[in-house]
Order: sequence, then C-alpha cells, then structure tokens
Amino acid sequence: MVKPDTDGGPTKTELLTLLALTASTGQDPGSSRREVMNGLYREAHDWAEAAGSVLRMAQALQALQSQDDPLARIAASVHRREVWIRNTSYPDMVKRTHDLLFDSQEVTGLLRGTVGFDAEDAAQVLTALSQAQSAATNDRWVALGETAHSRPALLADVGLLGLTSEERVAFNRFWQPTADLVAFTAAEVDKIAGCGVDVTGAVLKHFSVIRDDSTPRQFLDRFVTGDNPLRTNPILRTTDDRFILIHDGLIRPAIRENLEQTMRGTTVWETYQAHRGTVLEEIGRAAFERLLPGTVTHFAFDYFVPGTDTEANLPPAKYTKRVEGDMLFVLDDVAVIVEAKAVAITPAARAGDTRGLRRNLTDLIAKAADQASRMQQRLAEDGGLRLKDGTWLDLSHVREVHTVALTLEDLTQVATATTALVEAGLLDEDRVPWVVSIHDLQLIAELIDQPADFLLYLRRRRDPEMPTYYHAIDELDLFLYYLDAGLYVAPDPIAMAAELPYASAIDEDDMRRRAEQQTVFVGVRTAPLDAWHQAQIDPTVPRAPKPHRTARPMDKLVSELTARREYGWLSLDPPMSRGVERAS
Repeated sequence: MVKPDTDGGPTKTELLTLLALTASTGQDPGSSRREVMNGLYREAHDWAEAAGSVLRMAQALQALQSQDDPLARIAASVHRREVWIRNTSYPDMVKRTHDLLFDSQEVTGLLRGTVGFDAEDAAQVLTALSQAQSAATNDRWVALGETAHSRPALLADVGLLGLTSEERVAFNRFWQPTADLVAFTAAEVDKIAGCGVDVTGAVLKHFSVIRDDSTPRQFLDRFVTGDNPLRTNPILRTTDDRFILIHDGLIRPAIRENLEQTMRGTTVWETYQAHRGTVLEEIGRAAFERLLPGTVTHFAFDYFVPGTDTEANLPPAKYTKRVEGDMLFVLDDVAVIVEAKAVAITPAARAGDTRGLRRNLTDLIAKAADQASRMQQRLAEDGGLRLKDGTWLDLSHVREVHTVALTLEDLTQVATATTALVEAGLLDEDRVPWVVSIHDLQLIAELIDQPADFLLYLRRRRDPEMPTYYHAIDELDLFLYYLDAGLYVAPDPIAMAAELPYASAIDEDDMRRRAEQQTVFVGVRTAPLDAWHQAQIDPTVPRAPKPHRTARPMDKLVSELTARREYGWLSLDPPMSRGVERAS
C-alpha cells in the first residue's frame, strides 16, 4: 500500500477538488465491486504530490517577482497564508468570537429573511454534515474489521492474500468509497442538525461551490494568489442533490465571510460593522486588564487635539478638533495605548488585488498606528488629555508609553513583517505599534505569569531592530521564542553613546555582544501550546504543561515587587531595554 501524501493535506484537497470540478462530467458513483483494489488510493497519492509541487513552484515564481516591491512582498505573504494555512486560531476561540459577532436580532432577522437561516443554523448544519461523513467513515471501518475478523492478516498484508469478493468490496468501501457513501441528502444531514429539512437544505445549497467554465489552469492561477471559492463555499453538491463537505477546517471561516458578503450593501451592514468593533474592543479590554492587573482603563473616550498648525502652539484648552480614543491603560508610570480595528481583508485583496490590500492594511494598521501616535504625542507634549467634557486627564507622571494596533483579522505574517510595512509606507519607522490579532492577544494573556513579563515582551517586541534580527511568520512563534530565549537585541554601544553622552565610555564587552548578535529564523514553536490548550478544553486528552518563561536570576525580586505593588513596581520589574518610547 502507498501512504497518501498528507503534508499540507487541506490545501491539496481543496486544489484537487477545484480541478475535479473542471473534469467531472459523469453521474456514475463508482463501484466498490468492480474497481481495482487500491487503484484510486494510489492515484490520490500521485495527485496530492503533483498538486504540492505545482503550488510550491507557482509560489516560488511569485516570490521572485515580488523581491523588489515591499507591498508585493506583503501581498505574497498574504497569498501564502491563504494557500497553506487554515484556522491559525483555535476553533473554540473562533467559535466564541463568531457567536458574539452574530449575536444580534437585526443580523439574525436579516439573514433569515434573505437566505432562510442564520449563522447558528449554518454552523449546526455544516457541523452535522461533517459528523455524518465521519460517522460513515467509522461505520465502513467497522465493517472492514468485521469482514477481516476471521483473517487478521488481511489488514496488515492485504497484497499477499487472495481475497474473497466480499473482502475486496469491504476493502474498497473503506479505502476508496464510492460517491453514494460519502455524500448525503439534506434529510440525512437534518437527522443530526435538527434544524428542519427546509432550513438544512437552504444552508447546504447556499454554501455549495458554484461551478463555472474555468479551465484547470485558471483555477490554479487564482488559487495560488488566494482566490479560493471553497473558502466561502466549502460544499460540493452532486447532480442528485447530495452534499459533501471538503473538510471541517473551513466551517467557521466560511460562515463568517460568506454571511458578511451576504450582508454587504444592506441596511444592516453598518450596524454589523459597528458591532464588530464593539466585540473587538470588549474582548481586547478584558485581555489587557488581565495582563495589567490594577490598571486604570479609559475606554471609548473622546479628547481634543490641535485642529491646525496654529493651534499646536496653544494650550490644550484652545484645541478644537475632537477625536476618539479606543483604549488607554495606565498603570502608575506606564501607559499602553490601544487602537482596535475590526476591518476585514476583502476577498479581492486576498486574491491578489494589491491596491485593495493596501487599502485594507491602511485601514487595519496604518490608521491604528496614526491614531495611537496622535495620543502619544499629546502625552509627550501636553502631559495629558483634554477630554470631551472639558476635564483634564493628567498623565504627566507617565514615563513609558507603548502603542498597540489590535485587529479582529488574523494577519499572521503581515503582523510580524514590520520592516516590509515600513518600506511600503504603511508605518512610520519611528512610531511602530505592536500589531496583534485578538486571538493571539487572548492566548498571550493566558500564558503570561507576571505582568512584568508582558511589559518586557512589549519592550523587546517593539524594539526597532527586533525585525532585523528575528524573523517569524506568526506572532505566537515570536512570543514562545521570547518565553524560551528572551527575544533580546544587543544595543549598539556607539548609538547609545551618542544618545547618552553623560553615560560611561563605550565598553568592549558591549561592542563584542553587538558584533556577535545573530539573525534568528524562528520556526514553528506552537506544539506545546497546542497540547496545553487542548488539555484545557478537553478533559479526555492527556494533561500538558503550560508554556512558561525560562527562569531568570531576578525572578524573586520581580515577585517581591509585584506582591508589594508600590508605585512604579511594573516599570521597575524587568531590566530596562533599549527602544522604549517615553512620554516626556
């Protein structure tokens, strides 16, 4: 037997599905009795290998063509993510967020009136279809085991045995099942979903991929740029109205993106957009308050800034332009400014529209950075903020300020590609925020043991030189590397001497450490996190240790300062690191 090529399995499955749509013309479901044993199974292995090779070659060509254009490099990284990665966030976290997003009577009413079901119906039906497919697979495995019961060697050494007709059928039914065994009617799915056959049928049809006249090459060219119709329509519908889900990793993303497209242009869309922002801000607030215990939170507030260059020279009481701040967390002399952006990357931007991607990233990252920097400037120049009601928020005691761009969209490689974002003109190199998705932030909040560890991560993560020395495709990989190895960049002694002329002379050891700083390519480090998280939500899996920061000599001092909570305890806890932005 040939083992199928399962590396990148979901991606290859999707591409092969799309290619099959261009070639599927017959209605014969196949025959477990007539087909050659293991024939389709072997072919599937070859198809998967070929699909992987074609994808890798196409993306290598993409990378070569985008080398000299920073935005093209960002676009290529988005395309790679769209092609290879499914659900970078844990399904239970995605489900909670989706439930909050669609928990609105207006949204539910619009969807039921427009497509005949709501988001919860869609989740129940698509999950039921997945369960039906899994149950059928298990049933066929049991049947094969029962057939082989009298000859235990059947499963281990099938190629050397002369099989009976029924053994051959059982073997084929499991390893290369015919269409009638893997696709289900709406009535069969509704026995599990329980939504009513009409609702179940409406969901299955709505989420079925629409066939078109595209050639195999056209499907491939679009697929490698992230244009994947299965992303929003992950079901195949047969000519006799039976349905099969391509794989269950597509369920939640398909529901959100598909139904959001359904709502665009309706009277409810703006209300839904505002609700997305509210959900993001509320989840973000809870996470930051967990990371910074005892913080004073300023949430969804308006304040004044100079409306003209002339006003910039006047006292804050004369400012006339009112702007909004999403979140400001103040803990003694440390402030964290958070701007939350719930904008979604559009399907066109995912599919290669570079101009559309620039617009989306501007809305997600550039605007958040500008708005956070605007507030930071007021703290630096004015020592506080004049609020909407005319009261003065005194922040003159703040010595350390960090800015954060919080997104509902999971940006993976984009968020860690700070240098490319600066080169593409989306960020100012002197005002780079920490760009983080809401699910990554929630996990980091769970993993941090000491608030001081979070502040030190902010300092090192936002060090302007960090992206020069540390490269990763995912925020959690960077964070887990920080827990293990520190994510430290040795300061440039010459630059430090220029900035701090009153300090001691340049030290040779500092020069050596700087010269020995190596570039690190941070690989995938999330396996321990995956095991720990799964153990938290599933009591049946083995217990797994929570990832912790490597022990350090100052742990006892940090714990003592944290316990005392005297003024300035947080900023004093970790050793000071270069690159900290101060308010004054």
